[in-house]
Amino acid sequence: MNKFSLYKFDEDNIDSIISREFRYFGIDKKLENSKLVIIKPNLVTDIDKYIQNGANTDVRIIESVIKYLSTFNCKVVIVESETGTKIKGRKLNKALELMGVKKLKDKYNFDIINLTNDVQVTVNFNGCILKCVKMGKTSLDADLIINIPKLKTHKYSTITCSLKNMFGLIPDPLRVIYHRNIHKILADLNNLFIDKTFVILDAIKCMEGQGPIYGTPVDMNLIGFCDDMLVNDYIGAKIMGIDPFEVKHIKYFNEKYHNIALDKISFRGKLKVEDVAIKFEPCKKNLFIRIEEQLMRNPPIVRFLLSDFIRKNVFYHMRKGLKKLRGGSYDWHVK
Repeated sequence: MNKFSLYKFDEDNIDSIISREFRYFGIDKKLENSKLVIIKPNLVTDIDKYIQNGANTDVRIIESVIKYLSTFNCKVVIVESETGTKIKGRKLNKALELMGVKKLKDKYNFDIINLTNDVQVTVNFNGCILKCVKMGKTSLDADLIINIPKLKTHKYSTITCSLKNMFGLIPDPLRVIYHRNIHKILADLNNLFIDKTFVILDAIKCMEGQGPIYGTPVDMNLIGFCDDMLVNDYIGAKIMGIDPFEVKHIKYFNEKYHNIALDKISFRGKLKVEDVAIKFEPCKKNLFIRIEEQLMRNPPIVRFLLSDFIRKNVFYHMRKGLKKLRGGSYDWHVK
């Protein structure tokens, strides 16, 4: 029986809840035999306004997890990759600074590794789309991955939750080139990690509409726990009022790699989906977003458009118009 725990978020008792759920799912036993544990939060922006709107994983969950892991004899590392280009893109150090994650190093013993700068290992796939991708060695060496996604809408992947959050393990800052086949690529990628990942769902402040950055905050005040990413995202979609199998990467992953009975999920805690589900506003794809989608089908064009020369000499001078055209939704070439 697949299991999922769902609670109202309680900041005063978050440490005890996390400790209890780690024991319930048997993660404490895994930690006793783990040498390397990585934490994968969702760190999509380095702009304070969007962080405050709930675009990134809540630092209170990150701190509580680090505190719990500090009681075990394992190396703990927060991982993420860079996004975008050097001129315009989310800078990991800045995001962690704004969120207060770096200050936590004064209290706890953990490392932060930017997978873009990590040792790169070529991984071969026999997947729907992926054939060969360079991955950071740290993510491949991990004995356990603590995946802490946000619950948000997304203009390319419909929703972003635990399966989509793992996309940030691809070290290439221009992984936007993979968005043209994002659903099948997520299915392929997550097959690497499904057996060693535990999910803590951050549904405290969620996001609807033009996610994953510029959407509207939705205060759900929820936290979930699950030892299966597919089960987690199935429940996450239902909480958002979305048919899980209309989210194509959920459908593909279930059909090709992880065929489990999603209609048989045992709930722990006082809450079930029907107690909390609301209808999230989906991302609206205007003409500009649809043009972006078509451009992303050609990686050489994407790399040309993202080159420093084009950014400095073209997009910079068009920035006001582009800001209006993108309709407030996440944009891969200029913020």
